[in-house]
Parts: sequence; C-alpha cells; structure tokens
Amino acid sequence: MDQLLRRNQPANPRSSGERLLRAGLLQLIVLLGGTLGYYALTEEFSLLDCAYMTVITVTTVGYDESIPVDHDPVLQIFTIFLVIIGMGAVLYFVSVLAAFMIEGELRDLFRRRRMDRQIENLTGHFIIAGLGRTGRNLAKDIIEGGNDCVVIDQNQDKIDELISASNNIGVPFLVADATDDDVLTRAGIKRAMGVAFCLGDDRENLFATISAHRLNERARIVTRGDDPRSEEKFLMAGASRVVYINNLGGRHMAAELVRPQITNFLSLLFAHPERDHDIDKVHVPSDSPLIGKSLEEIDLRRHTNALIIAIIDPDGENHFSPSPQKRLEADVELVILAKGDEFEALKRFVETGTWSS
Repeated sequence: MDQLLRRNQPANPRSSGERLLRAGLLQLIVLLGGTLGYYALTEEFSLLDCAYMTVITVTTVGYDESIPVDHDPVLQIFTIFLVIIGMGAVLYFVSVLAAFMIEGELRDLFRRRRMDRQIENLTGHFIIAGLGRTGRNLAKDIIEGGNDCVVIDQNQDKIDELISASNNIGVPFLVADATDDDVLTRAGIKRAMGVAFCLGDDRENLFATISAHRLNERARIVTRGDDPRSEEKFLMAGASRVVYINNLGGRHMAAELVRPQITNFLSLLFAHPERDHDIDKVHVPSDSPLIGKSLEEIDLRRHTNALIIAIIDPDGENHFSPSPQKRLEADVELVILAKGDEFEALKRFVETGTWSS
C-alpha cells in the first residue's frame, strides 16, 4: 500500500491553476512591497506616485521617474533590490501564463470545473474505476442502460475510447487515481448508489474498496478479483461482491458446452441491444397497501405480463419462485422479469396499490 501512495500522479489541471495563482500572488506582493517601501522611505509622495514608480521599475518601461532616487543611497539600494526581485517575479508570471495558455490548460481547467459541477449535481449514480477490458465493457453497459455514472482512470486515452465507443460525450470522468480519497470524493462517492473497481490488481482494488467503504458505507461496492483467496479480505474491507473474471468465464464456457439453450436465452435477455425484457428489483415500502396480501391476491398478471422471479427479505434471504400464497412483507425486494417500460408502472402499483399504465 505504501507503494500505491508513492506512485506518481497524472497531471492535474488544478495544479496548473495553483501555479498561476501563486505567480499572480507573488507579483502582487512585489508591487505592494515596492509601493509601501517607497512610501515609507519618502515623505512628500503619495501612494499613487509610489505605486507608479514601482510598476515602471519592475517592468523597466523606461518612463521618467516619479520619485528621484539619484541622490538618495537608501532609495538607490531599495530600487536595485526591487528591480532584481520584480523582474524575477514578472518573468516567472509571464512564463507560467504562457505555458498555461499554450498548452491549452485554461481550456482544460474550465472543462474540469464544468465537469466537477456536473458531478456535484449527481445523486444515486454509479462510479466505475479502471477502464481495462472489464471496466470498459462494464462502463459501456452502465452508460447505455441510461444510468448516471462517473468513470475514473489514469489514462486519458482509455477514457476517450470509452466515450467514443458509447457515443456519449457527456459522461463525466476523472483522469486520476481511484485509490485516492480526494478523487473518490470528487467523483461523488458520498452520494453514489454503487461503485465498481476494475483496477490493475487485488492490492489496488482492496485499497480502493477500503477508501470507498469508509467514505460511504451505504454504497454497494463490487470489485474485480484475481485471487479467490483474497475474497475474505475484500468482504472485510467493505466489498458487497467480488467478481473473479477468470472463474466466471470458465463457468460460462462450461455452461455453453453443457446447457447452450440456457446461455443463449440469458444472452438474448441481457446482452441483446434490442431486448424488450429486463430483470430488475422493485422495493416494497413499509407503507405499501399491498403488505399482508398474497401474490395471488395482488395478481400482477391481470395488468401485465411481469413475472416475479424471487423475493428478497430485508435480511438478504432469497425466496426463488415464490408460491401464490406468499404474502408480502415490508421492505422486501421483488425481483421481476418484465418489459423495460413496465417497471415504472410496477413501482407505482407497489407504492399506491392502484394500477396505472
């Protein structure tokens, strides 16, 4: 973990803005110091005269002196130091400003601030950190599903590839290290519904999981894992689920060999871009008028072709293929297979007890 903390960070537009601000402050301090210095060393000149003398001295424009220094050794020595310090401050400010403008950092800074404001307005969104093969496919699916999300990666090219592949130039992103608490905070982790870590290895994912769970204990954290032996550490760190891509791929290939009809059905259900059915959860609030009624009494099939696949109790216990006599309890989750445009009506029905298409 110490190596993670010492790792070099990518260039941040904020650092460029801070350099320009420091250069401007240095210039202001020199001008104020020169003005007050001349004012203290002379008696008959106003602050405006002293400020004018300071400006023409540090910029070496060559105008006539408003304060004669020829016959005053103290003023001569002060002017010499002011020229040396002032010219250094001016050159530093001009060089920083030139680099800021030439490298396009001003444009990037405005874009970064605009994107920060966009992220600040997000609530209940998802954060995808790490845009390797797994993270890129995950983020693309989340974006194309119409979900708000923020993507994080240290490589701008990977972010550009994702935006191009998903045809969504408006997706907010951070070119930064997702293991950094400040980066996760900027991504809105405290308001996020969930976060997925697909970083380089288990150490990075574990470190990021600890940070995310500490910042938002309510967020669902899904992380990619390489070594199954690390699962207990991930769960202790706050991960909701650890996905081992290699194991999952092997199981999928085995299912393709043994039960191809089932995998074909699931592929059509989840992967087909023009699918009209989906699986989602519908929460039963504690004040729902349906509480205490059986599935047979509710009779969803009378209004829709939706199918209740399972009921998840508040403690996480699953009841698959519940019987018609199963009665609804407060705060359970209904896992429903339905058409994508039916879920909003189903949610209103569960909340109000009345059906409106």
